[in-house]
Amino acid sequence: MAEAYGGGPNPPVQLDPFQNIVNVHWASPFLVVGYGLTLDITAQGERGIGPGPPLVEPFSEGFVTEAVPSYGSEQPSVEIWTGGQWVDVEPDEITLSAAPELPGAYSFEAWEVQGITAPIGLQAPIIRFIEESGTPPDINLPDAHLYITALVANGEVVAQDFISEPQPLPIGGDVPLWATFNPALVQKDTFSISVADLTATYKNRSYLPIATRVSGGALAVLMQRQALPPSP
Repeated sequence: MAEAYGGGPNPPVQLDPFQNIVNVHWASPFLVVGYGLTLDITAQGERGIGPGPPLVEPFSEGFVTEAVPSYGSEQPSVEIWTGGQWVDVEPDEITLSAAPELPGAYSFEAWEVQGITAPIGLQAPIIRFIEESGTPPDINLPDAHLYITALVANGEVVAQDFISEPQPLPIGGDVPLWATFNPALVQKDTFSISVADLTATYKNRSYLPIATRVSGGALAVLMQRQALPPSP
């Protein structure tokens, strides 16, 4: 008798004693679509005539007056559940409906929010989804408890506020202005998006959203395969 061969998350399927299908990729019952966010910003500065007062840390010479939300990549990440693990799905293997619409541009006053990101504690404004609690979906999936059945995701824009007026650097001549900021990120605005209308088609099967999860500021949408329509 011929023996089964192959392995990994998709073991061979025994059809009869003489036939096997190796590495079968069925249209799994579940897939996850992941969305990250970013803010498109341009830091600005101003100049003045010094010398100004001594520097007070933490200080910055850059501010932001406009921040435009966008998704972190042109294509969201997609993973499919194999029955034992999540594996990546290539963009050309799946058809997704348009991503939920993001809010418009956010505006700030000059020297309202700190506009430079640097390892010394400077963080330009960021946009992120907010992790929330809720009821997990009642499905047979090992990590179902990490999701909630809400299909509306809430998010926020956070930034470091300046807490002093801008002053010239403590040297003479035409110099940049600087101001002291609060290193704590504070909420500047909020938003909500719905994923209820998101659809996916994978291996000729349709998927609809049933739950969401926020982790590290990114949104994961859990989608479930829909039943085939009855045969005529």
